[in-house]
Amino acid sequence: MAARQGSPAQADVDHAVQHIVAGYTGLRPDQVLWDYVLTDPPLAFDSNRLAFLAMSFRGYVQSYNASQTIVAADTRKAGLTVRGLSTLVYTRITS
Repeated sequence: MAARQGSPAQADVDHAVQHIVAGYTGLRPDQVLWDYVLTDPPLAFDSNRLAFLAMSFRGYVQSYNASQTIVAADTRKAGLTVRGLSTLVYTRITS
């Protein structure tokens, strides 16, 4: 797959992260708050869902930067928040 030209703005990545996380939780994107920890309620991702989340973001990151990736270990970091995930994704895209 060829990488897209340019990099998205941080706001575009934030939007994508909120929508993808919401898709896995059944919440509306506006209900996914930045300080929510991925493994705590109301998100309460278990290890398997974190792995699927990583796969979703792997494709998103590689569509912009084919040399970077997101692995399950990245999403399983203790205390990772939605904001932290968004920062991680943006950093991988722009590095």
